[in-house]
Amino acid sequence: MDALHRVTNLVTPMDPSMPAKIVGTVSLTPELTALIEAKVATGLYGSASEVVRAGLRLLVEQDRQEEQTAKKVTEGRRNAR
Repeated sequence: MDALHRVTNLVTPMDPSMPAKIVGTVSLTPELTALIEAKVATGLYGSASEVVRAGLRLLVEQDRQEEQTAKKVTEGRRNAR
């Protein structure tokens, strides 16, 4: 067995009116696979897709916050001159 698990078609819409976005194949470590399975097993998530979407939403938010922080640092440097 590979060191990485391959997961296909992770992004499927919960709302049937939404278009499906198929990402193809994603390689995950056994630890990440176990984490996704554990999250689904809690019942808080209905599928691996839901877990991945939640994680991606958090990543988008983190990126947004980092961009805001970088802008504030740049503004602070400009104002200090």
